Amino acid sequence: MGMRKKEEREEKEMENEKTTMLVGITRGISKKGMPYAVLQLTKPYNSRQLNDGSVGAQVFEEFVMDESLLPALERLKTGSPISLDYEVSRGRAYLSGFSQDSK
Repeated sequence: MGMRKKEEREEKEMENEKTTMLVGITRGISKKGMPYAVLQLTKPYNSRQLNDGSVGAQVFEEFVMDESLLPALERLKTGSPISLDYEVSRGRAYLSGFSQDSK
């Protein structure tokens, strides 16, 4: 029974990942003269956070510092779901890609 609950929780969290919404994109130039972007995103709280009394949606930002990803920002639509891909390097997760359904 415990295994089934874990599977249900993982399934729910995977569904929440699919409902991450892109609500804004900020662009800028760093002090070192390098271009960057910041994605403003929302996603539903997970079941633990809801049980702890959270309401509404999480709001968070993801920095896009990889210059190879910056041109792809032109195709993104705000107000639409987005999938984020991460890579782990030196014990830290970095945004390595993103995609939106072309509906």
